[in-house]
Amino acid sequence: MRSLRVVGLTALCGGVAVASFVTGCGSNCEDTASCGPYTGGATGTGGISGAGGSGGTGGSSGTGGASGTGGASGTGGSGGDAGTCDPSKSPSEDACVITNDHGVFVSPKGDDATGDGTKPKPYKTLGKAVGAAASAKKRVYACDDGTGYVETATLDLSPLNGSGLFGGFECAGWTYSTSAKAKLSGASTALKVASLSTGLTLEDLNIAATHASPGASSFGVLVTSSAGVVLRRVKVTAGNGGDGAPGTNGQNGAAGTTPNPHTGTAATCTSAPPFQGGGDWGADSACGARGGKGGVAQKEGAGGNGSPGTPQTNVTPAGGGKGGLGGQLVTDIAGAGETGSNGNKGTLATAAPTAGTFSAAGFTPASGASGTDGFPGQGGGGGGASAASTATLNCIGASGGAGGMAGCPGTKGTGGGGGGASVALFAWQSSVTLDTCELIAQKAGSGGKGGDSGAGGSGGPGAQGGASFGTLGKGGTGGDGGTGGPGGSGSGGTGGPSHALVWSTTAPSKVGTVTLTPGSPGAKGNGGQVQGTGGNPAPNGSDGAASQEHEQK
Repeated sequence: MRSLRVVGLTALCGGVAVASFVTGCGSNCEDTASCGPYTGGATGTGGISGAGGSGGTGGSSGTGGASGTGGASGTGGSGGDAGTCDPSKSPSEDACVITNDHGVFVSPKGDDATGDGTKPKPYKTLGKAVGAAASAKKRVYACDDGTGYVETATLDLSPLNGSGLFGGFECAGWTYSTSAKAKLSGASTALKVASLSTGLTLEDLNIAATHASPGASSFGVLVTSSAGVVLRRVKVTAGNGGDGAPGTNGQNGAAGTTPNPHTGTAATCTSAPPFQGGGDWGADSACGARGGKGGVAQKEGAGGNGSPGTPQTNVTPAGGGKGGLGGQLVTDIAGAGETGSNGNKGTLATAAPTAGTFSAAGFTPASGASGTDGFPGQGGGGGGASAASTATLNCIGASGGAGGMAGCPGTKGTGGGGGGASVALFAWQSSVTLDTCELIAQKAGSGGKGGDSGAGGSGGPGAQGGASFGTLGKGGTGGDGGTGGPGGSGSGGTGGPSHALVWSTTAPSKVGTVTLTPGSPGAKGNGGQVQGTGGNPAPNGSDGAASQEHEQK
C-alpha cells in the first residue's frame, strides 16, 4: 500500500506562509492591514486499487483469485478560520482590532484636510473623525501627545450609535495603554449623546468642560434618552456654572411742576367779565395725574369751589386732594386746595424658587421675579374763588389757583437671574454604566441681585390764587401735588447646584472604583430695594445645593 500524504495548515500574513499552530497575526501584519483568513490544507490523494488474481491451469478448472482491496481515501485538510479578531473587543482587550478595518484614527498632529483617518494619515479633530467613523460604521481611535483636543463646540457622539471612542493610544506607534487618556475640552458642555438605541462605549478619556457663560450651566457629559452607554476609565470634570445676571434697576419718577400760567385771575371792578376761570392744567401729566382746577369766579356772585386732583384711586389716603371752598360772601376767605394723596407703592416681587430644575434640555435656573411699577400721586386740589356780592356792583372775585401736579411713580426692579449648575455627568432617562471613573463638579453660579426699584417723584406746589382788589379777597391757593409711589423691587436669584452626578428614572450602574466629587454651591442673590432710601426690600434668593449624586424626580 502506498502511504497517505496530508498537507499541513497554513495562514497568509503579508504574503508569507506560517505554520498551522499560529493563532493570530503578528504586529507587522497588523500595521500593514494585510491580515488574511486561514487557508485550508490540500485534499489527500486516494489509494491505488489492488489487481485481480491470475486464472487456473488446464485440467480441472482453476479458481479465480480474489479481487484486490481498494486503498483508503486520503483525509482532506481542515478548513480555514473566518478571522481572528472579535470586533466587540476593545483595544485594551485585543490589539488585533487596532486596524484601519475597525477604527478611524485621530491625532493632534493629524490633518482634517489631507488625512483619511488611517494610522499613517489620521484626522486632526474629533469632530471630523466622528463623522467619518459614523459613515463607515467604525470606532474612533484617539491618541494624545499631551496637546489634547480643543473642540469649538459640544462634541456630539450620537452618530456613533453602537460604536465607541477610545482614547488610550500613544501617537508614535498606536499602541494602547489603559493608563493613558486623550483629553477633550472646548465647550461648556463638552460631550453629549442622545437617543442611542444600541449604546456607546467611552474608554480612557479625560473630558473637561469649560466654564459657562452668565446664567448658563456646565456639563462634562450629557446623556439623554439613551441605552447602553458605558464610561470606562473616564475622568469627567465640569466647569463652573455661570453667575445669574443682576436684575435691572427701575427709574425714579419725575417730579411734579406748576408753571405760573396756571395761577388764578385777579379780582376786578373794572369792566368785569361775567366769569373768569380758575387755574387749569388742561391735560394730564405724562404719568396720568393732574392738579385740580381752581374755582371759577362769577360777576357779582359767590366764588366757586376748586376741583379735586386726580387720580383718586391707588392713592393713600383715599379721598384726599379736595378742592378749596369758594367764598360765599365778600368777607369770606377763599379756601386753599388740599395736598394730593401719595401714590401707592408698587408690589414687591415674590421670592425665587428654592431650586432650579433639571430636564431633558439640561438645567433651568431659579431666577427672581420682578416687582411692579408704583402709582402716580394725586394732584393737589384747586383753590376756591373769592366772592363779589351784589352790594359790590360790576365787580368779580378772584379765581382759584390750580392744584400742584403730582409726582410720577418709580418703576419696578426686575428679578436677579438664577445661578447655573456645575454637573460632571447628567444622565436623563438613560441606562449608563460607570466603570472605574472619576466625576468632578466645580463651583456653581451665584444668584443675581434683584433690581432696585425707582423712588417716586415729589409733588409740585399748588399755584397761587388770583390777587385781591379792594375789599375783594384773593383766590385760594391750589394744594400741593402728592408724591409718586415707589416701584416694587425685584427678588434675588437662587444659587445654582453643584453635583458630580445627576440622573433621572434610572440610577447609573457602578463597577470598580467610582469617585464622585461635588463643588461648592452657588450663593443666593439679595433682593432689591428702593433706590436712595434702602427701604421696601424684596426677598432674597436661596443658596444652591451640592451633592455627590442627585436624583431629579
